[in-house]
Amino acid sequence: AQVWTQAFGMKQGTYGGPTRNSGGPVANTRYGARHVEGINITNPNGNCDPWHALSVVNATDPFFESGEGTGSEQRTAEGVTVVEIDGTAHCRDMYAPGVFESIGIPDTSSVQWAHQVISQKVAEYIS
Repeated sequence: AQVWTQAFGMKQGTYGGPTRNSGGPVANTRYGARHVEGINITNPNGNCDPWHALSVVNATDPFFESGEGTGSEQRTAEGVTVVEIDGTAHCRDMYAPGVFESIGIPDTSSVQWAHQVISQKVAEYIS
């Protein structure tokens, strides 16, 4: 609940829904919560989504340590690259470079950087 209230700016006790259910711990156990183990994993994320705080974020993100002491601490293996795209939402990395320029929306430097990192990582993975 603490992460949720921080992420969505709610005061403690104002949320009327369930704070824990049997599905949460099962899902965290089955899918690893914010513990990502493996190799050749690139995890893009955008910091404009309010729910990005509940996902895997880079170490400079304000929510990086939000799960401390709750069992939701973020831990990633050495083979995991986090690509947090500043000023945009998730899935922005999936659009081709320059796709919105014809309607006056150029790629930001953050989107350009994300495309570059993702391209480099994919090239490493398949080489």
